[in-house]
Amino acid sequence: MLAPEIITEEGHGKEADWWGLGIFAYELIVGHPPFTHENDNVMFDMIKKNNVKFSPNLEISPEARDFIEKVFLL
Repeated sequence: MLAPEIITEEGHGKEADWWGLGIFAYELIVGHPPFTHENDNVMFDMIKKNNVKFSPNLEISPEARDFIEKVFLL
């Protein structure tokens, strides 16, 4: 999955790596990536908005949720 900086072609640094770690952690815990859509352009827009949603019935520790939310904000 591409980081927002890569999609917008603004150049990227270590923040893109942290973002990727957040994606990876989310997928390991939840079982699917946070941004999915059959249309790539829609999915890229979702990534650029960088809004990670957690289902209310998702069983995830507060620490894991906090970590994922924080790495998306770097």
